[in-house]
Amino acid sequence: MAVAEDEPPQAGGSKAKKPRKNAAKVSKSKRQIKHRKEINRCEHVTDHYYASGMCKNCYHSKGRVKMAELCDHKDRKLYARGVCKACYLRDYHNRLRTVNEE
Repeated sequence: MAVAEDEPPQAGGSKAKKPRKNAAKVSKSKRQIKHRKEINRCEHVTDHYYASGMCKNCYHSKGRVKMAELCDHKDRKLYARGVCKACYLRDYHNRLRTVNEE
């Protein structure tokens, strides 16, 4: 396989990249780029991004959808470790108290 003198050698090896099959069909202008870390699901667009397209305040009030499963409050939203916020904070402070007493 001889290389023509007027062609520069290809960087990264001798194999050339194969063009995509439908490269002609998809233009760069039609591709949609997903912008992450952009607030678009709440009105606080100037606040710091937290999760699910919302600021921290809005995410904690209306962004969570799963319900607590491991505590008696099945009607409350999941906070952490399968429990609601009240049960999680109660357990957390009890654990802290026992560690500090020892």
